[in-house]
Amino acid sequence: MGISVFHDFLVKSPDFSCARLQVDNFLKKTTLIRYASVCCDESSSCSAEEPEFWDRLERGIAENRKRVSSLIGELELCGHSSLHDLASFKQGFESKILHTVTHMLDGFIGVDSACYNLIEDSHWLKDSLRKEILAHPKQYWLVHVVAGGLQEAVLHETPIAAIPEK
Repeated sequence: MGISVFHDFLVKSPDFSCARLQVDNFLKKTTLIRYASVCCDESSSCSAEEPEFWDRLERGIAENRKRVSSLIGELELCGHSSLHDLASFKQGFESKILHTVTHMLDGFIGVDSACYNLIEDSHWLKDSLRKEILAHPKQYWLVHVVAGGLQEAVLHETPIAAIPEK
């Protein structure tokens, strides 16, 4: 049995069925990650009208920041503490960690993405979108995805740690 990976996707949609379709289409088209199986779990998904929406979204964004910080910590363990160190990075493990960090900061999804904002192609949430969601909560969803059987992931060479469901 393979390891499951969990993602929450923020999408703009009138209902869960359309939200699920957006997530499914995105995951089928992206070249950054490919899973053998993807399940959009309706019972673990929620609209912005539901009380747990904001807590879940904020936890997901915080987890993304934690993962970026953890990767930066890996670079520090390799002896890097300054941007000036970039010129001396060894190709391989160190450069791949840096590349993963920049992917997360640039908004490219990966196995390390706990929460992904499909609206803005981002791991974060701009204030303008936050205000829009607050004004029109019925139109926004967090779609919980359980993915299994990682088939392809750009730059991912270390074992994937399963993220426990909250």
